[in-house]
Amino acid sequence: MNRNKLKFELQRSCWSSSFSLLFICLSALADPFGKRDARVHDPSTIVNFHYLFVNWDRCCRGTNSTYNIRIGRSREITGPYLDKDGKDLAQGGGTLFLGSDGPFIGPGHAGIFDEDGHFWFSCHFYDGTQRGASTLAIRPLRWTNGWPALDNP
Repeated sequence: MNRNKLKFELQRSCWSSSFSLLFICLSALADPFGKRDARVHDPSTIVNFHYLFVNWDRCCRGTNSTYNIRIGRSREITGPYLDKDGKDLAQGGGTLFLGSDGPFIGPGHAGIFDEDGHFWFSCHFYDGTQRGASTLAIRPLRWTNGWPALDNP
């Protein structure tokens, strides 16, 4: 998808799950940094970042899946999206947001939900204690220094 088409698609909606990506226009969700009233929906002034969650590596192999979720952010919805080290996701960057951990294998397909100012993160994973059964995870999400972080389940 070219940048002009991407810009058009994302201007229609701050959410897109095309191509296994999740774009988040955070300022349209709420104000997790306490800068303004959480009910204000002005995408150009509240947070000033757009977040991109990317599914990385190999999915759909049960306990052999190597899927993980990487993240970058940008001040412009069309990018470039940079990870925490400043590396462009289009050039191989991407801060690891969530990877395999013990029986929690191959997480992917990020979803974010705002429930009255409380953020929740969802994804699927393969449960190593259940012979790799595909399972839904829902975890609390918080914002630290302008980046999303997961609380322990």
